[in-house]
Amino acid sequence: MQTITLSSIMQKWADILATNTTIRDFCLETYGKEPMIYIGFNQKKPPTLKDCPVIILFPGNKDEGLEQDTFTYRASVGWSIVNETVDTSTPGIVKYPGVFESDHLGQLIWGALAEASSDNPVSRVFYDLEAVEFFPQIPGRMDLEIDITPPIGATIEY
Repeated sequence: MQTITLSSIMQKWADILATNTTIRDFCLETYGKEPMIYIGFNQKKPPTLKDCPVIILFPGNKDEGLEQDTFTYRASVGWSIVNETVDTSTPGIVKYPGVFESDHLGQLIWGALAEASSDNPVSRVFYDLEAVEFFPQIPGRMDLEIDITPPIGATIEY
């Protein structure tokens, strides 16, 4: 049976993110260091404020089978930055720049992964920022789905 492992998807994404100069340059300019990329992580010892910026690849799930016309692969990417500054320069508006920075990093990640496989691009993304609960750490997360029509008599590639 044709199949793609979730670990191979996560490894490909880690390689793409680790070599993406736009992500690296943004993190160097904004935080003074490159992002640390995790494939999975220890929930009992999650990355700390000092570890940020971080990008975490979470294993997901997949739907495959001999009777299916389309295989669907799901994996998640989380990221987190730290910025506790407050901008009150505009009268009547209190702005937390870290929210914008975290969203920008998420968009860079999304852009890097959207076309990870030109034959099988990301089909759907569910994107979320959490700018309140963990402040001054501002994490985001996206769940990505890839739909692949298995070729007859050939190997699935991603």
